[in-house]
Amino acid sequence: TPQVVQNVQQQQQNLDSAFLKRKSPKKVPPELIQAFTNGTKNPVSALMEYCSMTRMTAVFEEAAVETPSIVAKFANVCKIDGRPFPQGVGKTKKEAKVNAAKIAFTAMLGMEEEDIEDESETGRVMYDVMGRKLMLPKEEFPVEETIDSENAPYDAGSQPVAYGRNPVGELQEYCVKKRIPFLIEISDTPGPKGFVATVTVDDEPFATATGPSKKDAKRQAADAALSLLLKFDEPEEVEAELTHYDKMASMSHQQLHKLTASLPELEEGNKVVAAFVVKRGEADSGQVVALGTGSLSITGEQLSADGRTVNDSHAEIIARRALVRYFHRELKSFYEGNTVHSIFEERYKGAPLLTLKDYITIHLYISTAPCGDAALFSARSGTPPPLSHEEWELIQSGAHYPTFETSDHGVARTKIEGGEGTIPTEKDQLTTQTWDGIKSGQQRLRSMSCSDKILKWNVLGLQGALFSNFLEPVYVSSVTLGNLYDHGHATRAFCCRLEGIIRDLPEGYCVNHPYIGRTTHCQTLRHANPKMSILSTNWCQGDEKVEIIDARSGKEIPSSPFKTGATLASRMCKAGFFHRYKEIAKMAKKHHLLKVNTYRDAKLSAQSYQQAKQVFYHYLQAGGWGSWVVKPPEQELFTK
Repeated sequence: TPQVVQNVQQQQQNLDSAFLKRKSPKKVPPELIQAFTNGTKNPVSALMEYCSMTRMTAVFEEAAVETPSIVAKFANVCKIDGRPFPQGVGKTKKEAKVNAAKIAFTAMLGMEEEDIEDESETGRVMYDVMGRKLMLPKEEFPVEETIDSENAPYDAGSQPVAYGRNPVGELQEYCVKKRIPFLIEISDTPGPKGFVATVTVDDEPFATATGPSKKDAKRQAADAALSLLLKFDEPEEVEAELTHYDKMASMSHQQLHKLTASLPELEEGNKVVAAFVVKRGEADSGQVVALGTGSLSITGEQLSADGRTVNDSHAEIIARRALVRYFHRELKSFYEGNTVHSIFEERYKGAPLLTLKDYITIHLYISTAPCGDAALFSARSGTPPPLSHEEWELIQSGAHYPTFETSDHGVARTKIEGGEGTIPTEKDQLTTQTWDGIKSGQQRLRSMSCSDKILKWNVLGLQGALFSNFLEPVYVSSVTLGNLYDHGHATRAFCCRLEGIIRDLPEGYCVNHPYIGRTTHCQTLRHANPKMSILSTNWCQGDEKVEIIDARSGKEIPSSPFKTGATLASRMCKAGFFHRYKEIAKMAKKHHLLKVNTYRDAKLSAQSYQQAKQVFYHYLQAGGWGSWVVKPPEQELFTK
C-alpha cells in the first residue's frame, strides 16, 4: 500500500542518514596531500592515512599480471570502499603495492600521475606496450657515456610545453596505440642547463631535453618525442586541416608558452589568453606582436590619480595595450627613417597622419569569448541554430548573421568590481562615475565589458586616443575565438549593433566588420583550473621579458621578470603611454602636441577621434543599447 511504501522509504532515509553520519570525514591536513605529491611520503602510508580521515576503507589484493615482463612480475590492485583501481605492477610485491597505492590515490585526488613528484624517477622510467609505468633501478640499464652522433636523439633544448597539456600522458597514449614501449631517462643532478631527460622509443634514442626540474625536463623531452612521432604520421594532412583561426590560436599559445614556461607562479588559476598577430601579406603565416593574459580588474580603493595603476587587466584589454606599445615602436622606426620595415606609411607626402600599409593586416585571438554580450548568451544558449550551406559559405567569405532575439541581446554591460561577471547599463544611467563616490565606497567602480570595448575598437580603431594624433584608425581584420563561440552573438557584440552610425562618423572612421570564427583543433582551456588567476601578463614584440601584474592592485608583482622600478608601476599604465606620446610628438616634429599639460589634454587633442567617440556614445543610447560608463576624470589629470 502507499503507506507501506512511504514507511519503507522513511526507514531507508534514516539508514542513509546514519550511514552518512558514521562516514562523516575529518578534515584532511594539506600537509598530507603535499607530502604525497612531492614524493616525501610513502604512497601506501599516505593513502591509508587519507582513508582513515575520510572514513573510507582501503584494501590491497595481489593479482595476476595482465602482461608479464622482466620488470612486471607482480601486480596489486587497490580497492577503496569496494571500488577497484587499475593494477600496479613491479619487480617485487612491495613495489607493485606501492604503485597500486599511487595509482589509486592519484585518481582519488583528481590528478594525473605526472603531477606527482617522485625522487625514484631519477634514472629511468619505462612504459611497456600496455602503457603501464614501470620504475627501473638504474643499475639494470647502465647509461652509455657516449652516443654515436649519427644516431644521437633529437635535442629539444628547453623548449616550453603547451599550456594545459600532459605530454607524457599523450606520448603514453600514442605508444599504446602503436604498441611500442618507450623509456624516459632523467639525470641524477642538474647540469649547466638543468636536468637532462632522454626518451628512447622502441630501443632507439629519440629525443632529449633540459629543464629547471626533473618534471619539466621529462615533460619537454616527451613533448619533443611526440612531436617527432606525429611528424612521421602524415604531416601534410595535419597541416592542411589547420584553418586560419587554428593557426592564430596555435601561434598565440606557442608564444605564451615560450615566455612563461619557466614561471611557476603563472601555473595557478585559469588563464584567459589574448594576442594580436600581424601578417605581412596573404602568403605570410603571421607573427605574434602583442600578448596578454588576465581576467580581473582593480577595486575602487586602488584607483589612482597619478596614472600609474592599470585599471583593467582582462586579457583582451592588456593585449590591446601591448599592441599600442608595438605601434609606438613601429612609429619610432618610421620617424627614424626605417620606412621600409615599419608597418606604417604616409598616404601621401606630407600627410598629417600615418596609415597602416595596404598589405599589412592585424588579427585578434582570444581563448574564450570576451565577457559581456559575446559570452553571456553563448554560455547559456546551448547549441546554436544550424546554418544552411549557403549561409556557412557566406560566413566563410566574411558575412555576418547577428542574433537579435530578446530585448537584452546587444545591451552594453559593465564588469563587477572585484568579481566575475557583468551587469547591464541603463539608457538614462549617469555615465561619469565620481571620484569621491568611489573612494568613499558609496559607488562601485565599473568598467565596460570586453565585448563592448571590442565594439568600440571596431568603430574608433585599435590605436586609442593618444596615438590618434599620429595614426589614422587601425582596424582588426579577423577575430578568432576559442571557447563559448556563437556566430550570431559574436557578430552582434563586436560590430553589428550599430546600424546607421557610419553616416555621422568623421572621415576615416567606419564600423569595421572583421572576419569572425573559432578554432577547431585547439582546446585552449582543457584541464583549466576553475579559479580565475589574479595575475595578468603582458608582452609585445621587442620586449626581452614578460611583465606580471597583480590584477587587483594594477601594479607589478615583486617577482615580475620585468620591473619598471621601485614603484612597481606597470609599463602598461597611463603614465607610460603619456611618455611615449611625448616621445613620438618630438620625433614627428608636432611641437603643438607637446604644449598639452595633462594626460587628459593629450587625449582631447585628437579631435577627430573625440568626435567619433561622441557619435559612438550617442548611438549606443539612441539604439537602446545603454550608456557608456566612464571613470572619474581625476584619474587623467596627471602631468607626468
